[in-house]
Amino acid sequence: MSTRTPLDVFLSDQALAEAREQAKIPGTLAIAITPAAPGTQCSWCDCDIALNETEHRCKGCPNPAAVIMHQFRHGSPVRVDVPLCTGCHPDAARFVLALAQAGGTR
Repeated sequence: MSTRTPLDVFLSDQALAEAREQAKIPGTLAIAITPAAPGTQCSWCDCDIALNETEHRCKGCPNPAAVIMHQFRHGSPVRVDVPLCTGCHPDAARFVLALAQAGGTR
């Protein structure tokens, strides 16, 4: 990925600001997706593990990240940034959607 242009930075800043604003609504989990900086590694766990493996420590997917999924939650000042490669992005989006639908983001 090449260096980000001023327009790229502007659009990313606008997306982040809008997601932050949407997260002010009670019960909301707002997501913004922006381009990843060059050299960023995907951090999504693509390990094939059983649910009872509580001691598992994943190092993340070894592929370079293409995007960053920024998560804003109502009532939390913390923004969660998850670097994702093109292969892990769909899985991460499905996971976050399922978590939100199950009420796990409160």
